[in-house]
Amino acid sequence: MQQSGPMSPHSALVIGGSARGVGRTTLGCAVTRELVGSGLRVAAVKATPIRDHDGPEIEEGPGREGSDTWRYSLAGASTVVLLRAAGTMDLRRLAGDLELSPAQIVIWESSRASVLMPSAVFAYILDPLTRARPPGPDGPYERIADLVLPPLAGSRGEQLGLAVRLTTDLLLQGAESSFRITTRHWVSRNGRRLIGEGRAGLLRAIEETGSLSRAAGLLGISYKRAWSLISDAERDTGALLTLSRRGGRGGGGTSLTALGKRLLAIYDEGGRATGNGSTP
Repeated sequence: MQQSGPMSPHSALVIGGSARGVGRTTLGCAVTRELVGSGLRVAAVKATPIRDHDGPEIEEGPGREGSDTWRYSLAGASTVVLLRAAGTMDLRRLAGDLELSPAQIVIWESSRASVLMPSAVFAYILDPLTRARPPGPDGPYERIADLVLPPLAGSRGEQLGLAVRLTTDLLLQGAESSFRITTRHWVSRNGRRLIGEGRAGLLRAIEETGSLSRAAGLLGISYKRAWSLISDAERDTGALLTLSRRGGRGGGGTSLTALGKRLLAIYDEGGRATGNGSTP
């Protein structure tokens, strides 16, 4: 698995999803177009479960018209590969045989690839209707996703654009580079205000209590108001900042995603830098 000209800090993007049809290829192709438009060479690898009638394990090229690999090729990927793997170990074996030069960025459409490439940016599209657990130590794939995104299948305009910009910024520039603290102590991105005192206080309360309802009670606001604050913040950001667990073994609750924790940390750091401190 070789590639040339690695970018800093990441040279690989892994796109996973909780179910079929959530928009993994939609995001991957949109990111490919963005990167190619910036002058970068992109390879795309799509992994799919192996079946006896599916054909060879490794299939290079765009494939039939309308297929996902064809869409990646149309988006500008210089190398497109379809891998048919029985599991993570099989995927590791096949990935080792790939020659992806001269790609600078490799997009992997496979949740399992996140285990093989711990330094890659991991974007996970979570459909809440599937009731699937998000990736992490207690969920599938062991690794916590860098970005948890809402379903993007058929998405157009602002929602997809936000997801693409978030993903490419993390990929090319690093975790905090595109987020800024403004003079009134807001975490902003590209001029859009994302996290202020109210939202930061709620995120912190969720982190402390493990529950949206308990966080609302701690802050003295209604559950509806708390839900609205989180919903608005996620809409403005373009990604999920919290994850809710239904009851069952271990009980239900709400936790922050990796991006939610990152934005709260940026807000607190900005408060210390400006002398405002963190929100109690």
